[in-house]
Amino acid sequence: MLDITHKMARQYADDAFIIGYRFSPEEMEVPGIRFADTMYLLEKLAARGVDYLHFSVGATLRPSIVDTSDPTPLIENTAPCALKPWRKCR
Repeated sequence: MLDITHKMARQYADDAFIIGYRFSPEEMEVPGIRFADTMYLLEKLAARGVDYLHFSVGATLRPSIVDTSDPTPLIENTAPCALKPWRKCR
């Protein structure tokens, strides 16, 4: 899908057109999306090229809804990958 989007943007849009991806980093359902799944996806998106990521969590500093023992905001765990795509995601 991303490859087609890039192709269409090159063909029909100017350089100001941006491509992004909105995602939820994890789901409570079993077998829902887990944070490791999200990090894998972000690594693949970074390799293909996106201009922005919309981190959909409801509250910027929200910790994991799956691993409730970790108070670290999910965005802090994602930032090294999302903001520096040349680095390996954890």
